[in-house]
Amino acid sequence: MAIKKRFQPLIAELLVTHWQGRTLITLGREAFLWFGINQPKDVRQALDAFWKREDRFESVHSTPLILESGERAIFNLAPLPHPSPLNQTWYKRFPGLFEARLEALNVKKRLLESQMG
Repeated sequence: MAIKKRFQPLIAELLVTHWQGRTLITLGREAFLWFGINQPKDVRQALDAFWKREDRFESVHSTPLILESGERAIFNLAPLPHPSPLNQTWYKRFPGLFEARLEALNVKKRLLESQMG
């Protein structure tokens, strides 16, 4: 956790000030809960509550990411299980979940639109 806390301000600043999108697919519990590091208690509680939901891999959670400066952005987190073979509960289901997530987020349409200009 020390490494995550150490680098969280840098990555958060990158996401808030330079990242162009606001929808992110997180892979695994740790990546999803990273958005609660250095955030207010209510943000952490909302992330925890969302992760406990049965439909977390089909739903999207909006959460603020607040920098030390007070600058903030709202991110739409679309969690998926970590695709590691060690994650036997979800490993075989991951390809289908990933494909469904991309379809729900209209990724193919967005990619085509961005290529056309």
